Amino acid sequence: MSRASIPGPNITRRDFVAGTLVGAGATLVGGCGANGGSEAPPAAQGPGAALNGPSGVGDYAGSNGNSWRTVEAGHQIRGGSYPEKLANAADAEEQYDLVIVGGGFTGLGALHEFRRTHPSLKVLLLDNQEIFGGYGKANAFALGGLNLQGPQASLNFVLPQKKEDRGANYWDELGLPRAYPTVERQGGNSAVRFSRSTSAPLYLGEQSASVGYWFGPQAGMVTDIWSDDLARAPFPPATRAALLRLRAHRRKGPPQGPEARRLDAMTFADFASRDLGATPEALAYITQGMCITGPQISAYGARSLPGLERYASDSKEALFADRFISFPGGNTLIARAIVKAAIPNAFRGDSSLNTLADAPLDFAALDRPGQQARIRQQATVVRVEHVGDPAAAEQVDVIYAHNGQLARVRARGVVMGIGNWVAKHVVADLPDDRRAALDNFLYSPMLMVNVALRNWRFLDKAGISAARWFEGFGFFGNIRQPLQIGRSPIPFHPDQPIIMTIYAPFPNPNLPLEAQGPAGRQQLFDTPFADYERKVVDQLRAMFEKHGFNAPRDIAGIILNRWGHAFVTPPPGFFFGLNGGPPPLELATKRLGRITFGQSGLEDWSGAADAGRRAVRELDLA
Repeated sequence: MSRASIPGPNITRRDFVAGTLVGAGATLVGGCGANGGSEAPPAAQGPGAALNGPSGVGDYAGSNGNSWRTVEAGHQIRGGSYPEKLANAADAEEQYDLVIVGGGFTGLGALHEFRRTHPSLKVLLLDNQEIFGGYGKANAFALGGLNLQGPQASLNFVLPQKKEDRGANYWDELGLPRAYPTVERQGGNSAVRFSRSTSAPLYLGEQSASVGYWFGPQAGMVTDIWSDDLARAPFPPATRAALLRLRAHRRKGPPQGPEARRLDAMTFADFASRDLGATPEALAYITQGMCITGPQISAYGARSLPGLERYASDSKEALFADRFISFPGGNTLIARAIVKAAIPNAFRGDSSLNTLADAPLDFAALDRPGQQARIRQQATVVRVEHVGDPAAAEQVDVIYAHNGQLARVRARGVVMGIGNWVAKHVVADLPDDRRAALDNFLYSPMLMVNVALRNWRFLDKAGISAARWFEGFGFFGNIRQPLQIGRSPIPFHPDQPIIMTIYAPFPNPNLPLEAQGPAGRQQLFDTPFADYERKVVDQLRAMFEKHGFNAPRDIAGIILNRWGHAFVTPPPGFFFGLNGGPPPLELATKRLGRITFGQSGLEDWSGAADAGRRAVRELDLA
């Protein structure tokens, strides 16, 4: 049986079709069942049920963010629970030319490169998740006969135009389309603008959408605050002036040479205040949009974030918004295209995106004996070590946990495509200086929430498609203009269903940078699904009830995606080093014998995939 026909462990298909909110919080929106009654859906099973919540239907059922199973596995690795069991790991009697650890875009980039350049060699990708994709996965809802999808984390791509554009090589090699028409809007407020991506309206480039800024119950919602240079926004005069200076800032190209090193040696807070004259309030506004824990990151690391040069209001950069696009489930389709190219039988039919959007994944085809490329899901790698001296070893030993047992495979080379917070505990023969370099990889958490709406009439009445707010739960949410992808694109009318995606970071800017991520992760994982459900509903009520929002009527379902290590938060010196010392990023990506490390210090999918491609090339396994 295909996994696509099996509902997720925390919610039944009937629950989604009926549009019932799941969990103790269902009573918050009336608990409307299939017949309009108050019967709650069956209780979710398993120790992580209160944390995971519902996970949707289809291929990605059971895989929403960091599930409790993956969190527990990570804690066992960090806590050293496996060493005494390693000697008893069963030999899987499998020998590969390459083993890739991790099924996110770094691992998939490595898989794509290896299959493209070494089609006759054998490769195994080991992924601890229920399905490949890492952050590039979808939440799917079945509602009103429609298949609605929202992104779990990896949200957008920039449509490449020239050969040298980032990601262009994947577009060429995978045969991805160069144009993506949208579904035409039917009815509603014709003045409302809709972004083609999830995060384009987030920063200073809100010209791609009609954005409402909610300043609390007293000031209410103010739309498109930048259209009149913040005249209607209730900011203090000094904050308004500082934000306008940030908006006006331009740089010709990325910083290089001495300027890049200067920026890397200072915090973003220092750069914004000293170079751009940002007040603390203006800095808080910008930092919130950066979705990081605090402004103490390297200013060079923030070089493509708001307030520098990427998102601005001039006409040339407004055109950039047309190339900033989200597929219905974020970058899920790119991940599926890579897997289709590597393992053609994984999806039935051709390799077009229309086919991949609808075709269910054949999970059994991913790990079929005898094929050159295999992907093994729910396989948590716990130890990677050279067989002998790393300088002379010809093989690498890889031990992983799968189906409650430890198994061992060997390979001529290994690409580590997982986060460094795990890699530093897994690679057994990592030198001390390399391990110390990996300690400089700090991460901030993020909660991505997909809300299935039966209609978006309340947004239409408010005259907006996106909202940003400054108190309560989260800080940003929007709906996107659907693309004409798949056999049956969703209709685009205010009375038809759609997905609203909400961002909820966990900032702790008053703590030292290294303490911010752990504090945020504790907040992220200490809160059960039902409490988050309540927070989502309360936030939407506060902002939109005056525009006709009614939670029991308008919300069909909520899925949470908890990401404990969503964003790299590089400290000063991360890219170029401090006081003559080696840069942590350089040490972290340095080859170790037959093990290479896929790290880029970048957040976007193509940067991660390129890091995997580089790691394969460094191994030179011809």
